[in-house]
Amino acid sequence: MVFRIEPNRDYNSNEVFFDGKPAQEVIDALKNLGMRWHHVRRCWYGYATESAIKNAILSTNSGKSAEDGATVTTPGYMGAGAYYGAKSNKHLWGAELSAAIRDELKRAGIKGASVKVSTFSGGQELTITAKFTPADIIPLERFTDGYEIHGGGWIYYTDDDGKEQCIFHEQYYNLNSEERERIRRQAARREWERETQREMTSYGGSAMQDWKGFSPSFLAKLKRAYNIADAFNYDESNSMVDYFNSGFYLRITTKPTAA
Repeated sequence: MVFRIEPNRDYNSNEVFFDGKPAQEVIDALKNLGMRWHHVRRCWYGYATESAIKNAILSTNSGKSAEDGATVTTPGYMGAGAYYGAKSNKHLWGAELSAAIRDELKRAGIKGASVKVSTFSGGQELTITAKFTPADIIPLERFTDGYEIHGGGWIYYTDDDGKEQCIFHEQYYNLNSEERERIRRQAARREWERETQREMTSYGGSAMQDWKGFSPSFLAKLKRAYNIADAFNYDESNSMVDYFNSGFYLRITTKPTAA
């Protein structure tokens, strides 16, 4: 469940909006801060600070799975959007962070995923590597049948001799139907091989949804693993003013393995 905290500058107060009815423990935590329910604006309001509200909400999720926890969003630094995952108040670092996420993945029943944290001056990067087997891959023929060429720019494909080729969209659509179909199938094969025969990396939860060569169940596992890890993260960055402050950089990597 997502919680959004917004300042009310007219009254020098804060308002908390929900995307659904919060748990009773969250309501009790807000009441303990002196927050009250506004029936017209459909929010909780009061004079507690943004930090106090955020910590009160996150503290109610300490005993839950990261998947079941809350995500808090606020206006952030100089108006930029900020978010805090359900477990972000733990502020874990290095080996403690990787161990905590391994435990959550185990609780969620997610197998075949390893966790590694690399630390550097002023930050850290967390990598989840998910191994996939041939059973996690959509068969080439089915992938090819559903493959579509759309958009503009260049179309990349591998010809029958195994050489990399490319053609501009305008040229492609000027070909006859037989030639377009040949290139479409070759482009599909190139994309399928690119995704399913080497490592792929995503730095965003939505980007991995473009990996069409994997089965829906495997993509769902990747998304769950990403969400579990991201629940330990926070991001207060504002790139417009070169201000960067986040818990860690998160990436998902797939790796082929034997069945």
